[in-house]
Amino acid sequence: MEQEFVAAQSSGDFDWQKYAEFCAAESGSHHEATGRFDLFSAYYPNTYFGIGQCLEIDAIQEMAAKLSPAGAQMVIGALISSLTFVASTTTHLAQYLKPGSEKTARNLVLRRSMNIEREVLSRLRALTRYPRPSFARTLNLGFQDALDTIDAAPKTTVVYADPPYFKEHYSRYYHVLDTVALYDYPSLTFNDRLNQVTVGRYREGRIVSAFGLRSKVEGAFRELFEMSMAKGYEVALSYANTSLLSAERITTIAEAVGFTVELKSIDLRHSGQGQAKAKSDVTEYLFLLSHA
Repeated sequence: MEQEFVAAQSSGDFDWQKYAEFCAAESGSHHEATGRFDLFSAYYPNTYFGIGQCLEIDAIQEMAAKLSPAGAQMVIGALISSLTFVASTTTHLAQYLKPGSEKTARNLVLRRSMNIEREVLSRLRALTRYPRPSFARTLNLGFQDALDTIDAAPKTTVVYADPPYFKEHYSRYYHVLDTVALYDYPSLTFNDRLNQVTVGRYREGRIVSAFGLRSKVEGAFRELFEMSMAKGYEVALSYANTSLLSAERITTIAEAVGFTVELKSIDLRHSGQGQAKAKSDVTEYLFLLSHA
């Protein structure tokens, strides 16, 4: 059925309202998942991806499971990169687009006709052309463990931090990619008012950073600064005036630890994630923390 809409889009015989009805009727049910490489075809068809794309994602996961850990890591990494490009969303995965107009419906059909296997293969080929430098390391750790692990020269090492600004940063925006990486058939959050899973089909137990909690954010910044100071590292910190802490408060915390603070700023117009009325003015900060 999905291929019929793709063909109709190309031939000019496209009925966007029928496509909208099809998407609403065939949007999957996570309760029907069997656990046999059918996560995306059960959880997400006609939401963040098309039906055929969900089947491709599950097939790629099944293939990756037969590889060595290193091989699987590269395949899943290429898959995650591909999905950010083809997803039926605006600029993140907090919500998926719905075919509420002919223009949006046509755009969705085009996106959902994109071949994920082809995208993954393209990115795997790119890995062979641009191998990771031997000096580079990637750590999947909280900042405390990362700073404990890193053994770099004092006074010549800069810690660059771009922490979450709010509770919703950033797991709500990338929860589907977490599910791609974990492939764990998660429980989905439930909307009691609507008596159904949340519209965005968010996974339960999403990570919430201390930087995104009003009750913990000051302590998180203080710990980051204290650990960096103890190791003799300088700090470059990205933040914004719309975040939980003010520039003045961050400066006070850093100076109390012993840093000298230089503050740079730039005024920007933030995207409304596809909604023109949601655009907003914001001041982005760069804090440069050096040793006195």
